[in-house]
Amino acid sequence: TDGSGNLSFAGVSISFSESTIEDARATVGFTSEIVIDANLATGENESITTGTSMINDFAQAKYDSAWYIALSRVEEADSSIEFQMQKHIVAQGTEDGSTFDAFSGSSQIIRSSAAEEVQLSTDIRSATDKVRLLGSGGKLADGSTDSVVNTLHFFRIGLGDNDSSGTQAGDSTYTQQQTLVVADLDSAAANIDTWSASSYRGAKYFVSINNTTTNEVSSLELLVIHNGTDAFI
Repeated sequence: TDGSGNLSFAGVSISFSESTIEDARATVGFTSEIVIDANLATGENESITTGTSMINDFAQAKYDSAWYIALSRVEEADSSIEFQMQKHIVAQGTEDGSTFDAFSGSSQIIRSSAAEEVQLSTDIRSATDKVRLLGSGGKLADGSTDSVVNTLHFFRIGLGDNDSSGTQAGDSTYTQQQTLVVADLDSAAANIDTWSASSYRGAKYFVSINNTTTNEVSSLELLVIHNGTDAFI
């Protein structure tokens, strides 16, 4: 009070142009995630601007690598809507044997116009031990204006020490999806996966490799097809 019985209040504003409000424990914003099973999830961020926005995150102990297929939507300068799609891989590991960091890269980018896709990157938020997928608006079709109105939807496959410690058969929706773990690979050749040639003509793999001595991590995609006699990769 001011001594005369009058109350006054101090206000703290929140800018809703920001895509996230984040402290050391939680993130509040325009992001969402739907967990399908231990390895699969979908999600979105409905407000990505020129600044860096958090799109998705997961605990460091959960996955070594994550594969994303991302569909982004951008509003052009004339208010027309354009779309882009990209694949993005996130891996967390160490280059020096002790300091962990996150690394990522995009591939197979397709666009409905010259407008750029959401620019993706990654980091590790040490306060929460979370690996984060980050994004910011790219350039509009004119090549110089930063995009301020973007939405991104994703499908994610995560592989790692926690949620992939055993064989997981596909669920009722993804009956042909499996998670396999080969715990010990060395210089000798070994079967990582096998399937009947009469059952499938081809298969797609997302592979996460962890050097358990150095904690170096690498990730890759593999496509396998066969003609009934020979297999090709």
